[in-house]
Amino acid sequence: MPLHHVEKRFYGIHVINAINAIDYDRAVIKQLETGLRVGLQKHAFVQEKIASEHIFRIYLDDRVQWKVFVSDEFKEAVESGGLVGFHFIEVWDLENTEA
Repeated sequence: MPLHHVEKRFYGIHVINAINAIDYDRAVIKQLETGLRVGLQKHAFVQEKIASEHIFRIYLDDRVQWKVFVSDEFKEAVESGGLVGFHFIEVWDLENTEA
């Protein structure tokens, strides 16, 4: 969606594609003393669930998390298109995932 600015052109996006893709056996979950799981210290995904996804959010238990995840292809398209305003942090690498 376009955002109005007097000098520049900006766009915003609200990602509604949420998938249940956490590999709970390999991820390290942040947990409160109450037992409520609130985030991830180490990300791990089920490869089959994210293989065809390029921009998505994830569920932790039954709650959609606020972070947005993108594929390498999405990142490359943004960079090759010269788009600005993105900040990418690698959180998971399939090639370096322990078996």
